[in-house]
Amino acid sequence: SVVAIVPRNRAGQNGEARDDRQATMAQARKYRRTATSSRWLLALPLLWVVLACDPVRIPHSQVLDLPASVWRRNTSLTFTPQYRDSASHYEIRMTLGHDSRFAYRNLPMAVDLMDCDSVWHRQVLNVVIADGLGNYRGAGFAAVHQVTFIVASPVLPHQACKLRVWQMAGEQGDSLVGINNVGIVVTPLEKIEK
Repeated sequence: SVVAIVPRNRAGQNGEARDDRQATMAQARKYRRTATSSRWLLALPLLWVVLACDPVRIPHSQVLDLPASVWRRNTSLTFTPQYRDSASHYEIRMTLGHDSRFAYRNLPMAVDLMDCDSVWHRQVLNVVIADGLGNYRGAGFAAVHQVTFIVASPVLPHQACKLRVWQMAGEQGDSLVGINNVGIVVTPLEKIEK
């Protein structure tokens, strides 16, 4: 805090002394406001950095590249999700990267989730990759496209210790050409009310 030095009243200078005292006090208040504002200006960037780097909300991802962009029907891809907190709920998304050589609208897939008791739970998904006119869905740049879809949400870590993915293309033959990579993204969810 700032200590203001106020001159003592002299005879005949009461009005001037009072004005000087008020001016000094006003200057001290102004200094305190400036000092407080400066502290906030320094604290805000630090607060922003701390909140922006919150490790709880950072997703974990794992992507497997397919050799020669070919996914054989009898080949499964296995993922091991990483979790930061065993008591939190998560969302598991799958990503599928493909190029223009993939000539089908959809891709039937089997996703096996293994819980921590080694019990497998299978889901059969029909992943829509293009609309009826052949326009690719999802994101991409130039000839490389990526589709993202939810596999499990909300899920606890003990419900999905491993993830195994199979392509089940019936009429497409033994292997699919044009699938570049398959991956998972594990994102923590906000608190879920019970």
